[in-house]
Amino acid sequence: MTKHNRITINFRPHENDLWQYIQSKKETCNISEYIRDLIRKDMTNDSSSNDEERLLEKLLQAFEENNIINTEKTESIEEMFESDEAKDAINSLF
Repeated sequence: MTKHNRITINFRPHENDLWQYIQSKKETCNISEYIRDLIRKDMTNDSSSNDEERLLEKLLQAFEENNIINTEKTESIEEMFESDEAKDAINSLF
């Protein structure tokens, strides 16, 4: 007999949207397989570069909206995060 490793996932009461989504997924696919595929994608970083770019863009937008930094001075995200202003703003978050 083969022993399978198991894990339990809990959904908090306010995460009803996640619960509904996973319930609809159950109708079209095997949930275990779906989760394993998500983990594999995360392990190979297939989607992380896009996620990182979106996170950086959101950070820049929030910094600019709150007058923490001025993004009009620079040409790219990379240049923005090389500035002392941006480094200080990021460091203040942690």
